[in-house]
Amino acid sequence: MIAEPKRREQFSEWRTWAMVCVLAETGVRRTSLLNVRVKDVDFYNHRIKFGHTKNGDEQELPIDDELERRLKKYLSKWEPEPDKFLFPNQYGEQLNVSYSSSMLNAYETKRGVKARGFHCYRRMVARTLARSCATAPQISKQLGHKGGEMASLSIQLVTNDLVSLLPNNPLAQAAKVNKQIKVKN
Repeated sequence: MIAEPKRREQFSEWRTWAMVCVLAETGVRRTSLLNVRVKDVDFYNHRIKFGHTKNGDEQELPIDDELERRLKKYLSKWEPEPDKFLFPNQYGEQLNVSYSSSMLNAYETKRGVKARGFHCYRRMVARTLARSCATAPQISKQLGHKGGEMASLSIQLVTNDLVSLLPNNPLAQAAKVNKQIKVKN
């Protein structure tokens, strides 16, 4: 799904690919993503700034070398001015919210993605962070939440993932090797 488009693909394909890359790394909300301007991407400090957020606070998130490489590749396809939207429509204007959803849906359908939509990336980022032992405050910061309640909810979303860990718990391990658990008197 995040494979680079072929060189001759149209602008819309490159734009959607770049949007998916940002979503997969940051988990930002749709409106935050659609309001980013080219100047909000700071390649020198490895950051991207989201000025339009649900809670009204500006959010700045780190970006890794791979996302930087992909964004530079995308930007090289059309070389926009700094004040332009990072993900505009074909006329350089802000991308429409409803069109962005249908565009993303078509992109994901073409690639056989089952779980679709902007919010799926937020859940994916939250789950990935929880699996990597990120704290609730870290997850909250990444997702742009003011409090930890939403991050706690995001962490609860991965409870089903813990089922796969059950065979590795001490009781299961002892049963596998026919060892008895010794009780202290």
